[in-house]
Amino acid sequence: KDSIRSLSLVEEGDQMFTTSMYSGQSIVRPVAGIDDFTKIHAFIRAQLTNDPSTDEDATVEVLNGTDRSGVASREQAELSTKGIIATSIGDAPTSSSYGRVQWFDLTGGTKPLTAKKLAEVLGEPSSGAQLPEGVFSEADFVIVVGDE
Repeated sequence: KDSIRSLSLVEEGDQMFTTSMYSGQSIVRPVAGIDDFTKIHAFIRAQLTNDPSTDEDATVEVLNGTDRSGVASREQAELSTKGIIATSIGDAPTSSSYGRVQWFDLTGGTKPLTAKKLAEVLGEPSSGAQLPEGVFSEADFVIVVGDE
């Protein structure tokens, strides 16, 4: 009984759910979008983990740098199993120059624990602080997935 912890997902000022209509039905859905649970996952993981990198509250974007669909979402799911919550996914210009994966630290060194964890999980050092030409992001860390 003492190890049970209660978390609120509807705190005033930091709502994670909202109501809306979908196909004529009233629903409760994540504020981020009907199928976007990334903010909720990140919040729960941060509350229930002892991983100090979660205290940095870093944003991580995964971009698909291939011409195949679903690459970024598969990488997002894989990262989640390893304790990294990608807060967004998208596309980068298709290029063979990315290799299997490149990641970029755009924080100027202000989130070193997250950078360390990314290096460990991805098995690659950061590719630097400058995104490849044609790649744009506001995230703290950007992961570009290329062809294997």
